[in-house]
Amino acid sequence: MITISVCVPSHAGVLRELLTQTGILNIVTPVTTAVGIELDDTVTSLDGAVSGVLGVDMSGADMMGAELNLTSEQSSDLLSMDTPVTSALGTILSSVFAPAPAFDQPALIPLVNLDPVFDVGQIQTQTYQCSDGDGDGVCDQDDQCLKTPVGIKVLANGCYLDGPRGVALEGVFFANDSDQLTIPAQQILRKVAEVIKQSSATLIEVGGYTDNAGDAEYNLRLSAARAATVREYLIAQGIQQARLETKGYGESSPRADNTSDKGRALNRRVELRIVKRAQ
Repeated sequence: MITISVCVPSHAGVLRELLTQTGILNIVTPVTTAVGIELDDTVTSLDGAVSGVLGVDMSGADMMGAELNLTSEQSSDLLSMDTPVTSALGTILSSVFAPAPAFDQPALIPLVNLDPVFDVGQIQTQTYQCSDGDGDGVCDQDDQCLKTPVGIKVLANGCYLDGPRGVALEGVFFANDSDQLTIPAQQILRKVAEVIKQSSATLIEVGGYTDNAGDAEYNLRLSAARAATVREYLIAQGIQQARLETKGYGESSPRADNTSDKGRALNRRVELRIVKRAQ
């Protein structure tokens, strides 16, 4: 007989408690939430599977401070659940970070810096480590502006609004052939709003760009619509309307060669450019 002490609220499952104690639940939840995946439903389903393996019904029991008495056979069965559980979690993470063909392009940056490690018979996490010379929170390998002044809020690419040149909003993408923001794009724009609030700029241009696929006139209208969508979202985050103007550039001013998929993906973008500063 093996005894496991459990201290969880009523109706909670054993699996949820195990994932909580190992820390994996706290790490995975914000990632799945950011992309619209309801992790609670998955964990609840897996908890039902664990209950089935143990042959007990824990759905109506108050387990606060209780002890779960397992036979050796039941303990072995519970440990064997680790493989399908980790497989399920791996599937969730893969769906978060894998390129989504329904969108114009996949996100170019990760939502979080973490490196989950799954071992059979054990679930553990290992924090992702990287070099960040200017301490702006962006790994040097992804940082396009490696000498950010201390205390300055930066965009996802490690840059901030420091002049008239356009700064691309990396990771801000739209549904294919649409001006609808993806969920990760909304998450990134909330951080972009903080960068704008810190800036001394009184007028910022939100510029939309596309690749050269399709009709040029249509691309011009689409780029303008996408820029307008970004502006409206930033206004909803507390940016004054008077500080933002929009312009669609269509397929003009490409920053990469349109002959490759990678090049076209880089050309589909939204940029911020300072037009006026406070005197």
